[in-house]
Amino acid sequence: MNSKTQDELPETTEGTPKPEPPSPRKHRIVTGPNPVNLAGCLILLLLAGLLAVGFANRYNLLPRVTRLVGDKDSITLVSANAAGAEPTILMVVRRNGHSEVRALSALNGAQSFFSAPNAQSSVPVQSPVGDRVAYLVENPKGQFAVKVGVPNGVVTDTISKDTLNNIKRTGLELCDPTQIAWSTDGQKLAAFVCNKQSKESYVLVTEAGGLNQILDQTKDNLDRARSIVWVSPTRVVYTQNENNLDAVYVLDVNNPDKPDRIFGP
Repeated sequence: MNSKTQDELPETTEGTPKPEPPSPRKHRIVTGPNPVNLAGCLILLLLAGLLAVGFANRYNLLPRVTRLVGDKDSITLVSANAAGAEPTILMVVRRNGHSEVRALSALNGAQSFFSAPNAQSSVPVQSPVGDRVAYLVENPKGQFAVKVGVPNGVVTDTISKDTLNNIKRTGLELCDPTQIAWSTDGQKLAAFVCNKQSKESYVLVTEAGGLNQILDQTKDNLDRARSIVWVSPTRVVYTQNENNLDAVYVLDVNNPDKPDRIFGP
């Protein structure tokens, strides 16, 4: 005789044993990305890159792709000047980590000016009569100089930290960044110079032969970019920061003690 009691027998429904309860679900512990999947993604990305370069090379698009990726090989058109016998185009050519300033004829492409190779030249400005080009050059120490050259590329004037010593002030150097502007008659240049110790910037007016003049009334914080233009052979217009807002001043270089404030907050 079966010794099990009624309580020990499994419950039945119409003679069918009661099903056992389901076992607990086992959760998978994720500790990081699957190395196999990660390697597969990297291979797909590599293949996609190779296909893109091959397509660009086949259809002569590789220089454009390189320019988009690293901007190592590019040409920036700066300005056009119709003065003189034929119109000229001023541009900055970047090649192999260096930049050169070049001017060429808009008619036949003949080069009429070029800066020194293997340097960092930028911000070219052609004189109103088209006979000279002023541009910035950065040395390996990060210091800037303004150079003025004639059509054959010969530098006739240089404005640098060393040449600014004739102003009888210490610590002056060209601001980064700075604009360069020719007077309307092409006889003067204006730029911004800074004193990093006092954190001030000034307008510099220079003439042929290295005559430099600092206009003290344009003192400004050197961390703020400024603009400057000429409206006559002697009148220069510039921006100056006042309480974090820019004002516009006009100054006659022959009477620098009385600048006229023509716009501002």
